[in-house]
Amino acid sequence: MQSASVLEKHRQALGILYVVFSALMAFAGIAVFAAFVLGALSVNDPDSPVMLGLGGALAAFLLLLSLPGFIGGIGLLRRRPWSKVLTLIVAMPNLASFPVGTALGLYTIWFWVQPNVERLFHFRGREPRDSELGGPGFRRPLIS
Repeated sequence: MQSASVLEKHRQALGILYVVFSALMAFAGIAVFAAFVLGALSVNDPDSPVMLGLGGALAAFLLLLSLPGFIGGIGLLRRRPWSKVLTLIVAMPNLASFPVGTALGLYTIWFWVQPNVERLFHFRGREPRDSELGGPGFRRPLIS
């Protein structure tokens, strides 16, 4: 079992990882759009509008795909209870994105199955102390 301070660091790390991973995906969408625009403008082809539309659709798809992870990461950093559901939903398709998405998805699942992790989200604006995580339902380690 992890102490409150260790779980708090994992919460922060996971939130930052989601924000960074989503920002990279959004950047990839912008780069794809820029590549399609530059490619379509550099050739005098009657199919250029089709390529621009395809590039725009692909870029929009990547930007929309990055949005839930970004929101979930911000929710984790701000200790919002709804971030659990959102990050777990985002983690499932990430598992297929080997190797970085797989690692992020597994880390997300590992974090949320830790005992008492939900209690971290009752302390908005400050870090909980180990003594505050005690009480009814608190799981003590089998081996100290």
